[in-house]
Amino acid sequence: MVSGGRMFELTQAQLDFMDAFGYLHLPGVLAPRIEAITEAHNALMYRLPRRRGREQDERPGRISCCPFMEHDAYLCTLLDEEHMHGVASSLLGPDYQFSAGDGNHYVQDTGWHRCGAPPSHPTTPPR
Repeated sequence: MVSGGRMFELTQAQLDFMDAFGYLHLPGVLAPRIEAITEAHNALMYRLPRRRGREQDERPGRISCCPFMEHDAYLCTLLDEEHMHGVASSLLGPDYQFSAGDGNHYVQDTGWHRCGAPPSHPTTPPR
């Protein structure tokens, strides 16, 4: 529950933004947990078997694993996080089911989420 005993729900402006642009920006939602999330992600990324024979290192590129969070008890608690549940319920309805999550480690310029959006792209999503 969020303050006042209400469940977290996306606003109509956030739903419209998601529908138009395909992503959400929810600043601070996981701020109290971000250090632990980052630590768990990094620890898990380094102990999982490597895909395609590539060892974890700092060479440019991307390393990914799916399923990912299912290998770590702490990361699985994110599924019970009220904000995560609220986002999923707002977008998919109350009977949504989580299938699998992927983990990614990007090093240097990978061509994904580069800085500098096109001029027509909004830089500040609604809150």
